[in-house]
Amino acid sequence: MKFRNTRLVRTLKRLLGEEKGAVAMEYIVIALLIGAAVVGIVMVIGGHLSNKGNAINTTLGGTTVEEIKEGAEKYQTQNTKLKEKAETAQEAANKLGGNFSK
Repeated sequence: MKFRNTRLVRTLKRLLGEEKGAVAMEYIVIALLIGAAVVGIVMVIGGHLSNKGNAINTTLGGTTVEEIKEGAEKYQTQNTKLKEKAETAQEAANKLGGNFSK
């Protein structure tokens, strides 16, 4: 016995309604909620990144990359000189026979 197109099946389908539209609507609502969450997250993170960028720009004061490189080279030179002085001082301490290290 086939139940595909019987009067009972047609009546049940009509009473229960079509589910395809409701399911599609649920997916649309879920997609909208996800989209709203993504937009909110991007706005919050974008604001924080903008603030960080402004802070970096303020800290550097418009310093160019070349000026930063020059400063790094000066720091490196001073650091090398200090290491040489520390080695000289350690050699002098060793000659005196004392323990002058920290």
